Amino acid sequence: MAAAAASAALGDLLLLQGQAKRDPEGYREDKEFGDLVMFLAQLAPFYRAAMAGFPGEVMALLQSHVDVLHPMLRRQLAHALILLRNRQLLGPTDLIPHFFRLFRCPDKALRKLVFSHIVNDIRRLNQKHRNEGVNRPIQNMLFSLVQ
Repeated sequence: MAAAAASAALGDLLLLQGQAKRDPEGYREDKEFGDLVMFLAQLAPFYRAAMAGFPGEVMALLQSHVDVLHPMLRRQLAHALILLRNRQLLGPTDLIPHFFRLFRCPDKALRKLVFSHIVNDIRRLNQKHRNEGVNRPIQNMLFSLVQ
């Protein structure tokens, strides 16, 4: 079953590659940077070794250029990080402090997205039982922010 799915995916990628070779201009303008980041975030679980530094690069990009990025691109980068977190490529102790720094951004939609993700992620982590291994570093980070 997995071999058939991998074969089909490889066939789709080869088909896309062939189409892009025949009409490179048509595929170059079709994809924007945010779309490419989302594409890579969706494929990252299948290429864990090759994409190991990808979450850190997206976080660094978003953190260092949050004030000058287009609002839609900021949200796409945040969605990509959420996708990586949902697929366990990022830990909550890595992503939540980063998202708290994004509350300084004047983009209301981004702040709403970040807030809902933080609340839902912590709720999901503690759904079956209290996860003290994750709760303690998050509580320490929140306490340091308050001081």
